[in-house]
Amino acid sequence: GKDSNGEILIQLNNDIIPSEKLPSEIKRLRSELSDEEREAFTVSLKADRDIPMGVLADIKETLRSNNILHLNYSASGDEKEKNSSRSPKEN
Repeated sequence: GKDSNGEILIQLNNDIIPSEKLPSEIKRLRSELSDEEREAFTVSLKADRDIPMGVLADIKETLRSNNILHLNYSASGDEKEKNSSRSPKEN
């Protein structure tokens, strides 16, 4: 998401951080894992549908540079989109 100034914000676990802090936070989190946990580490990336693709590419590159190669993607939309995709029986 974005804050009121339009800055990209990232939720990492339960913390909301500005995008520029992502590399240092990823390094910190990885340092707390065992070698076995690092090998199995998977990131689930859920992004707003309107997030610029360049931001996603930057996040992916940050993960790759920290040897985090397992990544799941999903997108979230607004409530109107979710409701419009439901069948009439579900509304």
